[in-house]
Amino acid sequence: MEVAAQVVYANNIPVILARSFARTYYRNAINNGIVIVEMDTGGIDEGNEIRVTMERDGILVEDMTTGRSRRCAGYDEEIARIVEHGGLVGYVRHINRTKRGVHDE
Repeated sequence: MEVAAQVVYANNIPVILARSFARTYYRNAINNGIVIVEMDTGGIDEGNEIRVTMERDGILVEDMTTGRSRRCAGYDEEIARIVEHGGLVGYVRHINRTKRGVHDE
């Protein structure tokens, strides 16, 4: 159900870290511009300050509270562009603007 990802988005939660995601939830979250990171979340406690950085060679998750960091698998190119544009709607708008010769700022 797409509404599950929309609720997360509506509550200004930009990133979700979890050991695994159902495939449909994963894609719905991506389509809504939410960064999804599949990783071992052991050692991350409620209230820890987390910084997530998307890099060319993966996703860096830093626990600023404990000082631990983990590099996780990144997205393929298309998924990264969807997330970069805030979700599927933003990505399609970008493609349409590009076809008309309008460049993003």
